[in-house]
Amino acid sequence: MTRYTQPPKRLKSEQFMPHRTAFNVFYQTVREFFPLHWHEFYELCFVVHGRGVNLVNGRKIELERGSVFLLTPSDFHELFPVEGESMEMFNVIFSADMIGEELNDQLFASSDSGLEALRSADFERLHREFAFIQEEAREGGLGHTRLIRGALERILVLLLRQSTRAGAGSGSAFGQVNSEAVVGESRHYPAIRRALVYIHHHFRQELKLQEAAKQARLATNYFSECFRKTTGVTFQDYVNELRLRFAHDLLLASAVPITEVCFASGYNTLSHFERVYKRKYGVSPQGSRKR
Repeated sequence: MTRYTQPPKRLKSEQFMPHRTAFNVFYQTVREFFPLHWHEFYELCFVVHGRGVNLVNGRKIELERGSVFLLTPSDFHELFPVEGESMEMFNVIFSADMIGEELNDQLFASSDSGLEALRSADFERLHREFAFIQEEAREGGLGHTRLIRGALERILVLLLRQSTRAGAGSGSAFGQVNSEAVVGESRHYPAIRRALVYIHHHFRQELKLQEAAKQARLATNYFSECFRKTTGVTFQDYVNELRLRFAHDLLLASAVPITEVCFASGYNTLSHFERVYKRKYGVSPQGSRKR
């Protein structure tokens, strides 16, 4: 298996969703490695034929007919077929604007809970929905975006139901939520959720408190207070946790130089990165890779 020495490639929305659209759909045959990468958009894939492997944040997930997975901008992955085989699959990419806010929140809350490793309980139904999305995208008739949005949301709801029945939906993407504070600050909980989705999409870039507060539509100081009460940590500590988790997974999944891991994770200086990494994991980035 290849040990990558370059940071995951960033796939930009404008490269794959032309003309300012919020989605695109492909039907592709995977015959070789797709190198390590991450993207600015959601990616929903459904395997129609063949077998393969999806390495998500360094975790190996085996794929077969009926496998379906959802990747968020917080994930990096590589994809390849089983030796001697190929995989045929639908690939729908979309921005957060393509689905409703409520569903966005549900996906966000489930992003650590297994939507990257499901096997469809109803292959034919999902196949019809993906084929419908492809046909509408190709034909581009009146209201096709609305019809595609409906099919996409139906697929995502089915997957969320399946993951919940399987016991995968109990996790939270931001595992430090203070449940007592949520009850007390329930009127601001949706606002904090919006900010958290934004943070998970942009933590590898320079990210300021004011930008997150703008997403929550709250004044900066008040947002900071609500954020700490809801998550149990400060805004900066939360962002730092995401960056360290990303760096840790990248160190173990690749041979990317430590300096490049530092910058790819959102840090500006190597010394600061090494200091906070050791404080978190009890070992330096170099030591973590050697282990």
